[in-house]
Amino acid sequence: MKKRKPTKKFEDKSQIEIFRELLEIDRNNLDDALITQSELFFKVSEAQVLAAASADALKEGVAMVDADLDAVVRQQLDDAGEKDTVAKVQAGINSHEDHITAVDEWLETKREADMLRAMKDSFSMRSSMLKNLVELVCTQYYTVESIRGPSEEAGYTRNRARIAQDKRSKRDD
Repeated sequence: MKKRKPTKKFEDKSQIEIFRELLEIDRNNLDDALITQSELFFKVSEAQVLAAASADALKEGVAMVDADLDAVVRQQLDDAGEKDTVAKVQAGINSHEDHITAVDEWLETKREADMLRAMKDSFSMRSSMLKNLVELVCTQYYTVESIRGPSEEAGYTRNRARIAQDKRSKRDD
């Protein structure tokens, strides 16, 4: 009897890692980021849909394996002279190597689909961030003038007025 192993780590990290790297926004290259955003979002969405479909197919596969094992376990219990109760049949199915393998494959694929769904949400957030960054650039948020606050501007204006007054006073003397 095969024991259930813990879900293995996602072996093919390349797709997730590539998408993760593409999430980063270079604020000095916003035009390229804006141009590629919709294509990247589509690619992530497509990968997520395919992974979810694969997980759904594997879940159906688990049900088919369990249906096949039901007859096998009932026959084994009958051959052993034991009564085939629902609990015994289910325990036999759940502990069978074929069931464990099918469930492990389904769980791994479901985890990948869940990771891609989270990645899709991240790319949606990236789209909002791009919009906000473009607005900041358009309002010249990153310019030196925008760093000076209103109080600095008022102080500058007062100092210029005082200097002008001092010059006029000296001229009048």
